[in-house]
Amino acid sequence: MVITPVELPTQGFDEKSAVLSVNDLRAPKINPFHFSGELDVGMRASAHCDVIYGGCTVRIYMVKRWVSTSGNAKRFFSKTDEYTSNLVISKVNADSNGNYTCRVTNAKGSDEKSAVLSVKGINLLELVLLIATSD
Repeated sequence: MVITPVELPTQGFDEKSAVLSVNDLRAPKINPFHFSGELDVGMRASAHCDVIYGGCTVRIYMVKRWVSTSGNAKRFFSKTDEYTSNLVISKVNADSNGNYTCRVTNAKGSDEKSAVLSVKGINLLELVLLIATSD
């Protein structure tokens, strides 16, 4: 809490006032998120990370643990507003499988939640292509 005294210039009056500004800077908290449990190869997957508590100046990002370099699925990350971000994978494949984590930080602390993305129906051709391109 910051209290800043302010003198107001007035004629004929001796008046003082104070401005009270409250900085609501608390450690952030995230809503749990999830992916659809019915994802087949070629489908689109998305997850939304929402900061439900905490002050301003929040840094928000999503990461995939153990990312393979051989994947060809396009991942798009966008920050909708100060407290929401989205991860969209345009066409999921075997490389999309994994543990995704949303992490937020500010000056007072951080929070993170994780969700597993699991793609069903990986066909033999895609598996062969993944192995061939992973050199």
